[in-house]
Amino acid sequence: MDVSVHVSESHLGRISRTATEQGDQRRSSEAAGAPRTCTVARITTIFLVSAVAWFAATLSAAQTTLPPPPQLDARFDRTIDLDFPEDTSAKQAYRDIGRQLGLNIVFAAGLRDNTVRVEATSQRLQPALQLLHTQTGYFHTVLDSTSLLIAPDTPQNRRTFEPLVIQTFYLQYADPPAVAASLRSIVEARKLSLDETRRTITVRDSAARVRLMDNIIARLDHPESEVHVDLWVIGSSRATLSRAAGRHGSPTPSQRLPIATLRGLVGERDARTLESSSVSLVGPTVGHWSLNQAPTDSGSGPMIGIEIELRAEVHDNSGEVTLKAKVDRSCRVEDDGQVRAREVTLSTRLAAGEGLLISGLGTVGSKRSGLSHMVCANGARSDAEQLSVVLIPKIVTPTTPTDDQRKPMWVGAVADPIFGAGKGERAAPR
Repeated sequence: MDVSVHVSESHLGRISRTATEQGDQRRSSEAAGAPRTCTVARITTIFLVSAVAWFAATLSAAQTTLPPPPQLDARFDRTIDLDFPEDTSAKQAYRDIGRQLGLNIVFAAGLRDNTVRVEATSQRLQPALQLLHTQTGYFHTVLDSTSLLIAPDTPQNRRTFEPLVIQTFYLQYADPPAVAASLRSIVEARKLSLDETRRTITVRDSAARVRLMDNIIARLDHPESEVHVDLWVIGSSRATLSRAAGRHGSPTPSQRLPIATLRGLVGERDARTLESSSVSLVGPTVGHWSLNQAPTDSGSGPMIGIEIELRAEVHDNSGEVTLKAKVDRSCRVEDDGQVRAREVTLSTRLAAGEGLLISGLGTVGSKRSGLSHMVCANGARSDAEQLSVVLIPKIVTPTTPTDDQRKPMWVGAVADPIFGAGKGERAAPR
């Protein structure tokens, strides 16, 4: 088909003039608005970059945020009655629960029907289901907010249907390998990863079992005890020692005494403090203190002095502390001038307000002399200064558990409550 177009000369002239005028106006506008065009382009670029960054951040957050596990709607947490005095189809009993609450009950493929016989009134959903599970050997899991799945309680079905939770526990005080061993032993946690460097334990298990692990860790992960021990090495007469110790029984090489008595002994006029210090003991750590001096002014020869190694164990709620001390003493024998070493090891449980006096370590012949002139006690003159060590402990951080931590944690039988799906409500999370 042929198409012919006829345009008059006058019309072509008007079109030409109009195009020329529009081109002039455009060139004039571009010359005048160049800076404005640059500014608009810059703003547009900034906007696009910001939009891309926001989109990337939103996408990343969406990828790392996992949906929560399915939970039943709160409206199903009502009381129901189980009225099955005669043998009744198990499936019919579960359907009756669903009918009373308006809850969808779905049975796993191939589920063999059993019979139940149970009468119970005013039961909430979880205990009612557990009563049926006990007789049928089934378990349940939540499909969505309005549906439950009922299946035979077998390891294979647990792995197939039971929702799993991955949780990382961050330990502050407890030893990670020890906590991991407790979880493996008590809860039989198999899917467990231990990171000692970051002090974390990551587990994968059912929600109920993870809540149980959380409760166990809360009882184990508490600050370690801390004991501050004030220490004095004193020189005093035998009469002063006997007077202080004799008020509380016959003097012994190591004796529990009231703190007031020990402080009075340190402050006696004829008692001299050769050295005083303090040691902080955290948990099972060992504290060391030593004071060694050469036996001669020349600085040669074996060292004479005292080394003390301390451990402390705090007893819950009683304010009592067991001090375990090892005292290594090196002294000079008065007859031949040889240096002899002796070790004293003791473990003493101190009540609140008590300290420890360790005596019979040696003597110093002159009140101006120090440990470099310490003489072994055997055969020493009665007027010589007797060397003793005074230890006064103070509990800074007790290992006292809370009342809730002292209560037993109810977990039911191995085959049901905590160790089954959807039955962990009895062990509330901390």
